Amino acid sequence: MRNGDSQCRPRMREARSKARHTDLADWRRLTRPFILDDFVDRAGDLSWSRELIDLLLEELHVSDEFDALIDRIPPAQINDPQLVAFAMVLRHSWFPEDLARVIAVLEPRSPLGPTTHEYFRSAEVMGTSDPRGRLTSHSPSTQPACTPQKGERKC
Repeated sequence: MRNGDSQCRPRMREARSKARHTDLADWRRLTRPFILDDFVDRAGDLSWSRELIDLLLEELHVSDEFDALIDRIPPAQINDPQLVAFAMVLRHSWFPEDLARVIAVLEPRSPLGPTTHEYFRSAEVMGTSDPRGRLTSHSPSTQPACTPQKGERKC
């Protein structure tokens, strides 16, 4: 048997949820722009720092695979741009075309020979199946529309 209080609890939770949503919408509309403007004003002297790199790497969702890559490099030889580049390459390594595009942008030009992204161009990428289940090849010059984030469906 329910008492009088049990009928009110869902309504109270619902009212708190609506109030929270309204408060958040007001904060985003009224307060957030001032905070962002203030940050833009104060960030003029911002420089690369370990905290900024860590925040960026966290945003890129680095994993154990990232750690395995950087463990192969002596710590004294690792630099911040290199860490960001590794994280970007890993983030975009799930589709051959996407990986080739990112590596082409990030990889320094070398007069000594072909770079990694040129290997992608010299051979067709295998592994995409047509509706009948047969493997087909696609040119790596085809750009993917986007790279899905964690939990998103393929675009």
